[in-house]
Amino acid sequence: MVERSTHWLTGLLLLAIAALGAVVVLELAGSVAIAPEVTAAAPPTAGAEAPAGATKFQPPPERQFDQISDRPLFFPSRRPFVPATAPDAQAASTDDPAAKIELIGVLLTDHERAALVQPEGQPAAHWVHQQQTVAGWLVEEIAVDHVRLRDGDHVEVVKLRTDQARPAAKPRHKRKSAGPKDTKVPNVQAAPVR
Repeated sequence: MVERSTHWLTGLLLLAIAALGAVVVLELAGSVAIAPEVTAAAPPTAGAEAPAGATKFQPPPERQFDQISDRPLFFPSRRPFVPATAPDAQAASTDDPAAKIELIGVLLTDHERAALVQPEGQPAAHWVHQQQTVAGWLVEEIAVDHVRLRDGDHVEVVKLRTDQARPAAKPRHKRKSAGPKDTKVPNVQAAPVR
């Protein structure tokens, strides 16, 4: 009985395939139109829309974005950085060459100390380590919030920018294991097993 229903199913599938093949042949021959004809106009070509004197894209001038770049993204106030200067500091900064070095960041690890500094007139900041020179000054000490510079007998301390300064984190110390305690273990002898 299973064989007979398989024959009928195979016959029906072959009949359906033959019918679909006949429809395709009639459609291709053009004698019978089964699909509707498209009467809409073709879309215009891309070249027809473009004017004859098309120009390249010109981005807006950079000054248009100055206000966006002046508002630091990662500061909660989003206000531009304005260094705090006292009247005495302004007078000293005109003839003090060390004041023309800006301390942007500090990296302190167990193995190294580095400072991100930008001397005035240079387009980018760069990293310096202790005992290296920057703008003619020797980097003597790098601390959490300042760098001490030396030029001969003259010593200057350049503090971290006020918008970058954070409270110093407690230094991480490796925990020492407590080790064995001085507890006395009673001397117990095992009894023989019987």
